Amino acid sequence: MKRAVVLMFVFAFGLCLAETGSGTSPEGELDIHKREEAPPKLSFTAKLADANGNGICEGEEQITLVVTVTNSGKGSAQGVRVVLSGGSGLVSRLGKENIIGTIEPDASASETLATVLPPSVEPEEDKSLVVKVKESRDEWSCPDVMSFTVAVQPRKGGSRHERTYVDVDLVPSRRHTDPNAVAVVIGIGDYREESVTDLPNAENDAKSMRAYLENVCGVEPRNVIPLYGDRATKGDLDELFNTKLPRKVKPGGTVYIYFAGHGTPSIEGHPNLVPYDGTAASEAKLYPVSQLVEQAKEWKSKRTLVMLDVCFAGENRALPPKGRAFVREDWSDVKSSDKCVVLTASGQNQTANDLVEAKHGLFTYYLLKALKSEGDKDGDGWVTLKELYDYVRDNVSNEAADRMMPEQDPTIVPQGVEQSAAGWKLGKSR
Repeated sequence: MKRAVVLMFVFAFGLCLAETGSGTSPEGELDIHKREEAPPKLSFTAKLADANGNGICEGEEQITLVVTVTNSGKGSAQGVRVVLSGGSGLVSRLGKENIIGTIEPDASASETLATVLPPSVEPEEDKSLVVKVKESRDEWSCPDVMSFTVAVQPRKGGSRHERTYVDVDLVPSRRHTDPNAVAVVIGIGDYREESVTDLPNAENDAKSMRAYLENVCGVEPRNVIPLYGDRATKGDLDELFNTKLPRKVKPGGTVYIYFAGHGTPSIEGHPNLVPYDGTAASEAKLYPVSQLVEQAKEWKSKRTLVMLDVCFAGENRALPPKGRAFVREDWSDVKSSDKCVVLTASGQNQTANDLVEAKHGLFTYYLLKALKSEGDKDGDGWVTLKELYDYVRDNVSNEAADRMMPEQDPTIVPQGVEQSAAGWKLGKSR
């Protein structure tokens, strides 16, 4: 028997005030922390909705949870996060912990969590979804609890739900502006040569990344250069990296380069990007990653982050060499540095998977989630290079394993640079 979602709200309302006063330590010294810091007072509301509004979470349907947190206290709430628990599969899909950050007195902040269920999602015995709001200091976390009972069922025959968004496609509003940042986004899904397989999600990846670079990383729209499909030929890339982009680069600024498409190894195994008119059979039509990195070192920017949702071996986003034996990857010619860091979708001789129901590459999907807020591990309001890489590496690897996909372990070049460049602030998480 079908069971509708019963929105059973279990409230355990209570005061979120921590006691204040001039308490003393056992040695009789004044407790400065309690004397100087006024406490916050948190409360929240949460609304769970399914796309067609029938109260049942069905396969291929978008499920959205909107949590609004209010601080009515006299002190700032720090490291505020939405914590989900319970037996429902929505817990892992929406994220067990979602960071909001700091909420000032008499202010509110909302977090929208969303997911699209796979078509064959199975009904669940434990249907609970429990929502709590935590503060970095446990004594000032909100004691309120809201619980939902969720009915889940696979998609039945008949009309399909129209899916317009997934969680990462709910782009945050503009969070800050960095006038010294510039960006390039390249997405090639439909290649000119019939021998090159199409990548249906690549252009969508690039367009979503552009939205995040503008709204989360602060790049002004006029400082973004997009190249999609047939606008990303070998000649276009040559002109872009030799002329157009260097002219836009700001002294001491940040450059973001994102590429979604095919990669392929050279005869020696060195990684190459495949432009719109490229093929593995003609190396003259390819763009070496090493060339891009060397060009970046000459720009007057302070730092460059290259993000490549491609792979150079295996299937999916790799273009296998034609007419020759399998070539193992060799990155020895890519001389990255603290000034130019490369994030790749997978490890050497691995594939780059697509997350079909999200209509994104697996690597890009978690890049966007990290930038949106989930990568901000310490809750300081910024996603740093180290936080971004750690989050993407762990989640992509685990997701590929959980879904029984080919192994995929995102890598960073040069290895270990996330430690020396850990302070790179990339995205504003709130």
